[in-house]
Amino acid sequence: MHLFITSVRQKEDRLIIDEPRVVHQVRNVLRMQPGEIFEVQEVQQDTSTRQQVQLEKASKTQLELTGLSVQSETKKQEPICLAVALPNKTDKLTMIVQKLTEVGIDKIIFRPSQRSQLRSLEPKTLERLEKIVLEATEQSQRRFLPEITFVPHFAQAVSAPHSRCLFDWDGKSTKKVKYT
Repeated sequence: MHLFITSVRQKEDRLIIDEPRVVHQVRNVLRMQPGEIFEVQEVQQDTSTRQQVQLEKASKTQLELTGLSVQSETKKQEPICLAVALPNKTDKLTMIVQKLTEVGIDKIIFRPSQRSQLRSLEPKTLERLEKIVLEATEQSQRRFLPEITFVPHFAQAVSAPHSRCLFDWDGKSTKKVKYT
């Protein structure tokens, strides 16, 4: 079942979506017909509300829907965070964000490393990564969007309050490490 993360507004007895990205996807890409069912999700700060909806009418600018069921979920307390060195190419950066989102990472912290060619994340790059996160979240049916941050120094990534942090400081094999 398709999932779209977007805002939904109530108009009389119908739900309305007028976000151009979603309207285009439903009408032109998926070519959904009236009566087809899909899910829409609204994400606030710590709450996610997912609704199963039925398409009633699709115009060029909006979708009219009937709500079938609603589920709400509150964000868990311990996020799964991962600090990643900036890769040498933007293509690798997008792939990293997409795959980490799909496997369930809640916070992605990018940092420059000794051999990183990229030294920071430009606002345009961050905007593009946010779109990739949105699409990967929809594809993997996640409840919450992961947070993407950039820290200029590795010490900032390690000092941030996280419940667990795993990294290989010396570059040695982790097979001999004893886990407690």
